[in-house]
Amino acid sequence: MTATMPERAAVTTRVERLNTASAKRTVEPDVDLPGRLGDGKVLPDDLLHPTAGLDPGVLDGEQAVAFSRHALAAITRSGLQFEAILMAGFGLQMARADDYTDPRIVYLLHEVGEETRHSRLFCRLLDQLAEHGPPAHNPMENWLFETVGHRLIDQVTHRPALLYTMVLAGEEIPDLMQKRAAEHPDTDPFVRDINRYHR
Repeated sequence: MTATMPERAAVTTRVERLNTASAKRTVEPDVDLPGRLGDGKVLPDDLLHPTAGLDPGVLDGEQAVAFSRHALAAITRSGLQFEAILMAGFGLQMARADDYTDPRIVYLLHEVGEETRHSRLFCRLLDQLAEHGPPAHNPMENWLFETVGHRLIDQVTHRPALLYTMVLAGEEIPDLMQKRAAEHPDTDPFVRDINRYHR
């Protein structure tokens, strides 16, 4: 079904409002979030599901610190991959666009800018986590999962409806995790700030 002229005009008006709002709420992480991680645990035990409910003595202090850092590094790396998929999908839509004056293109550019800022902050966080030792090996990183993963990414980025569905579905779980981490008193203060910013 083709949209009528009034329907297209209404969509354009809404997108232009989103563009105006996006331009007003830019946060530059390199300037506005200059913090650093502390030396202790970065996430509390009750947010790290494999350790939740276990006797606190299962991991000694040093092991608990290392485990929390490895968990946060894995979460951050996944976040970077998710942001990259979004940017690839948005970039492909812009490359295929017929009308670069369409306000939806401007909105996609706002989104790419925001994802870029998030990704730069995540890269800085990974760099700080690496200062305490190399990342743990991910046993899921093998040729089978890479092959399937690359095909899935290709399918998502080439199908806008699927991309937007994945965006909506993919934001729910990280959003809940970030909310819980941002509100927890035992979360590292810099990690709390990052979670508040990203939400």
